[in-house]
Amino acid sequence: MARVFIAVFVVVAVLVAACDASSRTQINLDFANTLRGLGNVAIKAALNSNLTIFSSAVKASSLRTLLHSYQPFTLFAPSNEAFNALSNPNVASLTTDPALKIRFEQIMKYHVLEGVKLTSSQLTSGTVTTYEGSTLRVTVGNGMVNLTDAFGKTCSVTLANINFDNGVIHRIDCVLEPELSNSDVLRLNPSFSNLFSALKNAGLTNALAGSLSKITLFAPSNPAMVSPITGGSLGSQSVFLTDVANTQEKLAAALKYHIIGGAKTFNELTPGTYATAAGETLLINGTTITDKANRVVNIVSFNITASNGYIHVIDGLLVVP
Repeated sequence: MARVFIAVFVVVAVLVAACDASSRTQINLDFANTLRGLGNVAIKAALNSNLTIFSSAVKASSLRTLLHSYQPFTLFAPSNEAFNALSNPNVASLTTDPALKIRFEQIMKYHVLEGVKLTSSQLTSGTVTTYEGSTLRVTVGNGMVNLTDAFGKTCSVTLANINFDNGVIHRIDCVLEPELSNSDVLRLNPSFSNLFSALKNAGLTNALAGSLSKITLFAPSNPAMVSPITGGSLGSQSVFLTDVANTQEKLAAALKYHIIGGAKTFNELTPGTYATAAGETLLINGTTITDKANRVVNIVSFNITASNGYIHVIDGLLVVP
């Protein structure tokens, strides 16, 4: 599945004019002085003609504050080619949607090691914790430094040791991505806005994001969330999309009926009965799911990957009688 949220990196390129791409990439910039415009780190990145998009991204993010401080840092900066290789769907929504801004900040922070200034010769193979909070795997050997992200994607350092007084930039050839929980996927994908709204109303978003166990979520599409239903404990479809303070427990139970234990790909969903987080069962047979109210819904898309399991899209709501 294309991760549409990442295209915001391409969008921010228009925020800042490119600085003069001269041989000044190795200029020493004193972080004690606060420069106007982009700020020191972004200016220095922009002076390298292949990091102009990254320099715009720094200006658009909260990363600029950290990089202006006196703290040591190591920064892995994706090249222009790396940003341009990303998908670029609905530009307007990417620049205005607060949820996508959150993911943008996560990804920017994932490219920084806080508190350490590590040149290429000081980087060693192993796992490092990023400023974002999750980890990267570093592999050093044969004159190369490679970084592997949470999704198993490997980026290589193509230009090392752009030095500052208290930090260093290493240019890399792709954009690194931190983990996405099931909750993150729903929050960041406009196709699941109705479902995510219901999860928020039910108080389940944090639980879904922070689940230590692997889960499989059957996610009703936006049309499914607003289609009329009959039967079930909620009685009316409208309760999913309105203030449900008085029925939160029922709403949570109904949504938990869409979750089974274990991270199961579509091919691993062998025909049979599955226990749900609501304590009731579902009958799965190929692309169809039969709920306890004997309603049948269809799996219309599958294997959306998250850090804590899989999401399969369904065309209707599963109903607890």
